[in-house]
Amino acid sequence: MALLCLFIGFTSCGSSSSKNGEEKISVTGADGKEYTSYQDACRAGDFEAAHKFLDVLHDNYVDGYGKADEYDSYQVRDVREKYHAALNAIFKQEMMFLASDGSEQAADKVVYLLTEIPEEGSPHTDGRHHWGDIREDCDDAKEHVTYCKWVTNYNSLCTQILDLAISQDNQYLAQKVIKMYKQNVENVKDPNDDNYYNVSHTWTDKDKAVAKCKEAGINL
Repeated sequence: MALLCLFIGFTSCGSSSSKNGEEKISVTGADGKEYTSYQDACRAGDFEAAHKFLDVLHDNYVDGYGKADEYDSYQVRDVREKYHAALNAIFKQEMMFLASDGSEQAADKVVYLLTEIPEEGSPHTDGRHHWGDIREDCDDAKEHVTYCKWVTNYNSLCTQILDLAISQDNQYLAQKVIKMYKQNVENVKDPNDDNYYNVSHTWTDKDKAVAKCKEAGINL
């Protein structure tokens, strides 16, 4: 599957073929330096270039996932895992860099980064749903399962920020990030019929985060 490229402002990205025939991503940072991995961009502190890497991986994932019937499911899964691995790594390193500043401006930037994470999939409404709407290997469940995985990963990033804020006694950042949590989606098998699941939206992750803040003496 070809990797897509984005051209943003005065920076650019491209691709070239590797020895095994797989196209490689290449992005050019604002200073003109070329990066062939997001890890190198992060190590250089060029998070703008790292995010362009992430944009390419995201478009490749969305393109493949949207055409899942045309691609081997394992290939789609591999692309998705590469995207999420990059998302977590880039976000965590940039978050650590910003949060170490301790200023309100840096905290606002961290929260802004959270708003920039694209939402994936769409959950079913609360209520009783057939197992075919819930199980990952069923076509009708694709959007629901994708969202459930997305929100779990997103809330995990929020918790990483919160833990850092608590360790630094940064009440401003903690207060900001606690508002960014999304509702969890819980799928519980119907005790009276194995063919159905009960779907519900809860604040499980946020409730745990609030309890953690209170224990640490953070005023919300």
